[in-house]
Amino acid sequence: MAAKRKGRTDGRKTPRRPDAGEPDVEALREQRRSEVPPVPGWQECINAAQTETDVTLGDGRPLPRIRYGDEPDDWGADRHPCRDCGAVKGQYHVHGLCEVERCPGCGGQLASCDCDFGEESEEPMG
Repeated sequence: MAAKRKGRTDGRKTPRRPDAGEPDVEALREQRRSEVPPVPGWQECINAAQTETDVTLGDGRPLPRIRYGDEPDDWGADRHPCRDCGAVKGQYHVHGLCEVERCPGCGGQLASCDCDFGEESEEPMG
C-alpha cells in the first residue's frame, strides 16, 4: 500500500522547490517585502513594468528590454531583488524609475544613456 502524501489543509498549493542553481523566486519576493519598506502602489508599478517588453528608439525601432538577472554584469539577482526598484530575477525593472535597468541599445544605464528614445522615454511608467 502506497504511503499517503501529506498536503496543505488550507487549500493553497505548496510552492514548487527550485531546481539546484535556480533562484527561489518566492523567497526573493518575500525578502523584498521584508527589506523594502512598502510604498503604496509600488507592487502595481512592478506589475505594470512586466507589460512593457521593449523600448522604442526615436526612429521607431523597438528594442527588447533587459530583465533583472539577464544583464552581462552580476547584479546579484540570484541572491536579492534589485536594489533600486525591487524587481526579482526574471522581472523587468520599473521602467523610467529604476537606475539599475540597462539600455538594450548601448548597455549603459537606461535612465542616463545617450540613446535616442524620443519623447516617449522621458515619461516614467506608473
